[in-house]
Amino acid sequence: EKIGEGGFGSVYAGYRKADSFPNIKGRKHDVPVEALLMLQASCIKDADGHSAVVSLLDKYDLDQELAKLVDAAIKMHAVNVFHRDLKPGNILLEATYGVPRVRVIDFGFSASGSVLYLTAHHCFVLGTLSYAPPEFVLRGTYRAGPTTVWHLGAMLFELLAGSKQFDTLLFISQMLQLNRVLSQDCRDFLHMCLHCDPEQRASLVQIHQHPWLI
Repeated sequence: EKIGEGGFGSVYAGYRKADSFPNIKGRKHDVPVEALLMLQASCIKDADGHSAVVSLLDKYDLDQELAKLVDAAIKMHAVNVFHRDLKPGNILLEATYGVPRVRVIDFGFSASGSVLYLTAHHCFVLGTLSYAPPEFVLRGTYRAGPTTVWHLGAMLFELLAGSKQFDTLLFISQMLQLNRVLSQDCRDFLHMCLHCDPEQRASLVQIHQHPWLI
């Protein structure tokens, strides 16, 4: 299907049924459909020559910056700040200095306290329920450390899954699984983050030192 004209010729699009990644002129591109549609829409200019749609400057894979995100989480907990809603939508990448830098946003649901790691929380209605850890889903309580590790694992799972959105209930019922080949280190990292028992789940320091991130 022809979707428009560009400076280098006509643009054709299609979608693989297996993963919904765009296929342009017979070549699969690991780019979100959202990004291509944004580019297409931004070509429409107003009378003043500007577009109402923001321009896409660049694209980065968050899984490549996960080590920086783990480091940011450790630093937040060190000053007794529990974000409570880590997810792809609350992570920005700044590329001003050439090398992408992780920026965490939206602290509206955060909690704080000197006993952050020991305090049991009982309310998750402010956070994203699809990312809620199993201990909250099953018992109604959760703690900062294990929850943050779960959130990091859930984000990685969602990034690796492509078109699949992470959901804790589906995951713990084994109805949500990755259908792709992963390295042993990557599988081990996911298992450490997404262990259903918070007492067996890895700590932030442990995943920060994992070979997959080094």
